[in-house]
Amino acid sequence: MAASKRLFEETQEAAPAQKAEIIWHTDSLWTSAHQGNMNKALLKFHQMDLHLKKDKTVPVGGGRNRSYTTLDELVSKVKPALAECGIILQQHLAGSEVVTILTHISGEFIASKLSVIPMQGNNVNAIQQAGGGYSY
Repeated sequence: MAASKRLFEETQEAAPAQKAEIIWHTDSLWTSAHQGNMNKALLKFHQMDLHLKKDKTVPVGGGRNRSYTTLDELVSKVKPALAECGIILQQHLAGSEVVTILTHISGEFIASKLSVIPMQGNNVNAIQQAGGGYSY
């Protein structure tokens, strides 16, 4: 929690006029105290039809294939829809954690963090292990 909390507090110090009351729900989830504008915007977002496509197909054995939506497809549809609702999506690497922040134009926010577990494998160096952990 220390790295995430420090990252957020540094952001707040840089813009003291926008300082918000923070509620730490858990070590991994914190929000602004007020969520009224954010909740209205998220409701608008959830009512949108994003038309996500399963744009990648891979073989899974036995002559079978599985299709899925790639991260590129997901982000290309979600970010503009969130922006239309007045929400920006940010993700930051903070040491061995990925911090995700949804911020509404009112200043209200929802933030969470996820610890990254490096992938294990043969013929994979430490940088590849970390990159695999971040991308999966």
